[in-house]
Amino acid sequence: MDALLIFDVLMYVNLYYFPVFSFCNIMMLLAKYLSKKYPTPYIGTDALVQLGLLVSELLKIFLFKRLREQHKGWSVFVAVIFVATSICGLVYVFLLQTPVLKLEYILDAMMSFLLLSEFLYGIFSFMPCCKKHEFT
Repeated sequence: MDALLIFDVLMYVNLYYFPVFSFCNIMMLLAKYLSKKYPTPYIGTDALVQLGLLVSELLKIFLFKRLREQHKGWSVFVAVIFVATSICGLVYVFLLQTPVLKLEYILDAMMSFLLLSEFLYGIFSFMPCCKKHEFT
């Protein structure tokens, strides 16, 4: 199993999912802020968590692409650190944020699946059993 290749593919998928995720999250946060139907007592905290999540994902994608060519190990390590930060933001959304819209649950569930996969394969890429062996 080539864990680094799978990790690269997941980062590639995340590169195209991130704009959709960020646009929808910003629009849903704005809709909750302007809504009179849904009381949002902690909208400031929710906005900071969403901003942290978006900045973490953006930095992860940017730094991974920047470091990938020169330093394979460091690029994966930095990406895994940012993935862990993003997972913490999603845990806040799932467990502490009120109200959470159905569309927000769907988008965050897709993002959490992607992030958990990135995290696992990022960790696997450092394990000797998952290294790619080339036979000559």
